[in-house]
Amino acid sequence: SLWQQAGRAGRTGRPSLTLVLAQDSPLELYFASHPAALLARPIEAAAANPLNAELLQLHLLAAAQEQPLRLPPPPGDAETEPELCTWGEWKEPATAAIKARELKMVGSRHNPRLECSELGAAAVRRISLREICREKVRVVDVTEGAMAVELETMEAAAAQLRLYSGAVFLHCGASYLVSDCDLDA
Repeated sequence: SLWQQAGRAGRTGRPSLTLVLAQDSPLELYFASHPAALLARPIEAAAANPLNAELLQLHLLAAAQEQPLRLPPPPGDAETEPELCTWGEWKEPATAAIKARELKMVGSRHNPRLECSELGAAAVRRISLREICREKVRVVDVTEGAMAVELETMEAAAAQLRLYSGAVFLHCGASYLVSDCDLDA
């Protein structure tokens, strides 16, 4: 939150300065123009789903980059692969990361571990504190007769809500009428 980040700068009791850099979303531009409206607001409670599979997958990648994650060995002497079954809500995101080759199994059958791959390390470097969704959509101005110009990128989940056909999209003070939203392009 804004206040939490600002508080970190002044922890030692010494004077500090907090700068707020607004991006070109309408909400951030509003608060940049009306700072009193931002500073007078009560602190909001953060709302996050701690079981969000995409968020858990990013946490797994970051943790596995720090050090390999230990898995429980298979029961008995059976010739089976280590399982994620005891991981509960972590099983689905771990399986997705393995399929995406961001995590890999290393170690022996009796000491299995998950390690971050090069693909996983690259994904960790792209983790954003502002966004969860790794799927991005390019917002492009395709005004007739003009060359296509990329205006910005945004999360695919946000694009579904903001870029439907017929929507008005605001960017840097200009209004654009959305003619098409192709999330697969």
